[in-house]
Amino acid sequence: MAADLAARRPTRGTVTGTRQPLEVRNLTWPLGELGQALSAMATESHLTDREHAATPPDDADADRVHRWIDAFALQIGIEAEPTELRYDLLPVSLTRRAPLLLRLDRNGETRFMCVLSASARSVQLLLPTHRVKRVTAAVVHALLRAHLEHAAHLSNIERLAAATRIPVAEQMRLRTTYLRQAVGSRIAVDGWSIRLAPGSDFRSQLHRAGVPLAAAAFLCAQTFEYAGWVLSWWLFGRAALNGRVDVWLLAGWVLMLTTLVVVRFHAQKQQAVIAVGVGALLKRRLLDGALRLAPEETRTFGVGQLLGRTIESESIEVLALAGGFASVSALLQLIVAGVVIGGTNGGGVQVAQLIAGTLLILAGAWLVLRRRAAWVDRRLDLTHDLVETMVGYRTRLAQESPARWHVQEDRAVATYLGESRAMDRTGVVLAILPRGWLILGVLGLVPIVRAADIESRFAVAIAIGGVLLAYGALRQFTVGLTSLVDAYLAWKRVKVLFVASSRAVVAGRPEFAASDAAIQRGASAPDRPRAVIEAHDVTFRYRRSRDPVISGAAVQVRDGDRILLEGPSGSGKSTFASLLAGIRQPQSGTLLASGLDFNTCGEFSWRKRVVVAPQFHENHVFADTFLFNLLMGGRWPPERHDVTRALEVCRELGLGPLLDRMPGGVHQVVGDTGWQLSHGERSRLFVARALLQDAKVVIFDESFAALDPETLRQCLRCVMTRAPAAIVIAHP
Repeated sequence: MAADLAARRPTRGTVTGTRQPLEVRNLTWPLGELGQALSAMATESHLTDREHAATPPDDADADRVHRWIDAFALQIGIEAEPTELRYDLLPVSLTRRAPLLLRLDRNGETRFMCVLSASARSVQLLLPTHRVKRVTAAVVHALLRAHLEHAAHLSNIERLAAATRIPVAEQMRLRTTYLRQAVGSRIAVDGWSIRLAPGSDFRSQLHRAGVPLAAAAFLCAQTFEYAGWVLSWWLFGRAALNGRVDVWLLAGWVLMLTTLVVVRFHAQKQQAVIAVGVGALLKRRLLDGALRLAPEETRTFGVGQLLGRTIESESIEVLALAGGFASVSALLQLIVAGVVIGGTNGGGVQVAQLIAGTLLILAGAWLVLRRRAAWVDRRLDLTHDLVETMVGYRTRLAQESPARWHVQEDRAVATYLGESRAMDRTGVVLAILPRGWLILGVLGLVPIVRAADIESRFAVAIAIGGVLLAYGALRQFTVGLTSLVDAYLAWKRVKVLFVASSRAVVAGRPEFAASDAAIQRGASAPDRPRAVIEAHDVTFRYRRSRDPVISGAAVQVRDGDRILLEGPSGSGKSTFASLLAGIRQPQSGTLLASGLDFNTCGEFSWRKRVVVAPQFHENHVFADTFLFNLLMGGRWPPERHDVTRALEVCRELGLGPLLDRMPGGVHQVVGDTGWQLSHGERSRLFVARALLQDAKVVIFDESFAALDPETLRQCLRCVMTRAPAAIVIAHP
């Protein structure tokens, strides 16, 4: 029996389950061909249109490989999201997250498996020969799980089960139960889920999600449904008016209605696919755009306007999808109603009235759009003013006369009410239009009703059905257009986030992201400290500003430099610091880090070399432990030596009494915005956070303004000791 179980397990180093045994090495890519693997995988998955080449990382260090893959993926326009696949959820994870690039560390060697797609029965792999091959799913699962099963000493359990003469079926059940308990929650393999970047072409993302195919299926199902309803009721109505309802006709009518139920279910399913696909892509794109807004853009919006945009982004998905589905269904229903009405005597006049009514509803929707746009502007202004007033409420109480506290609010509310009345009147007119057409449609039936022959009775029944069908379609069309109007107004306010996501991300060359050796080539002679940061003739101006804030600025920062940057308020000191840190990009001039520009060095590598501690009002303490706020710029969770070093820096900055006073010490939760800390303690926390990021240059933007002279001297001693190069920004 043990032999039977052994026969079901793949042997180490080979994969069974195919016609011929396959070597594991033939299914996976070596580290030296990682660039080819990722590029070919993106091409086979139709994420890019051509293959790219790049130098792979020098060694298999997990951090370097991750940085290299992230940089290379951004360079070719895709996104590699790190992912972990649990032992018990491996089949489901492969199916849902493919395409996947999986990392396998076996026998001291690192190799990579390219999974293009997966199902319950088979997995599609991209081989090192650039050939696509389908392998049995059980074989791939066994390969990815083998190391955990070996570590669980499964062979001992199998020998014990065989010695006790347990049947083979029960042995397999025992094997599965034991593995689920022993290693079920452990990570079987980690890797990267490959997909289009959020800022890539949105139509390509929709096509990748299957939205166009689902939309075509939805339209076909809706068309068939409306046509089927009309045909079924026409047949049954004709038989009823003739006074002869055949049993076969009745059976066919019931069968037709049953078929329409199935078609309706299929249409609802495709509608759900579209809603989920578009909604997920839209939310992902808006979130990515919000993270890519430039600092001056966020400052221009203000807290209230950002809150208003957040509210609008929540509603755009629901309104757009609901309005789109309703409008498309209504248009199809209008077409069917027009065909029904046009087939009767005198139906041409009613069809013309139907077209005129539809055009009037479109005109009414345009008027509603204009009225509602003005109303939304007033509503967002109220939101903005409310948030800003709440933020500055204490200042207002101290400086403004009580008699004028509510003058501005009353004026804004009055304007808002006026816009609301105008919008409501327009909405009432739009809602009345379908009812007005119903009256005209019923009046158009008068010539048909006067006829007395049997054929005229058929025409009357058909015409009445067509009028009612058109009336329902016009009402649904009105509701759909109203939702589309609201979605368009919401889109106008979140469009800036959508567009911001398409901005190019500077990833740098992946070989620089993997190793610092290339950057070291730009170092100067050993007997002279090398220049870490250089700026030559740098010019920067804010958007919508003609005059530059910084013009012709130049600086060179070398190892060991201590630079004091002084100037009056508004002279551009903080802006220049953000340029050096890579937060902003200059309009002209040259910025170099170790001899490499920003595009070559890459955002990640640049930020590792220059760290800035912003001004107090631009920095933040998060609602977490004191240790998290110290080390949030580095790896998390931290190792023991990271915590020891953080404690040393804190005590050098004079934060020792604070740590001794807090019950949890460095693990004490300090509260959102650091309300449990004093102004000076928060300032020193920001200084420690910058020092602990191991940057080559640390910029302190007025970080010492709130400190007393003794504490200031203590902090400066710590900075001079620990910062390789430092720039201190202060007022004269």
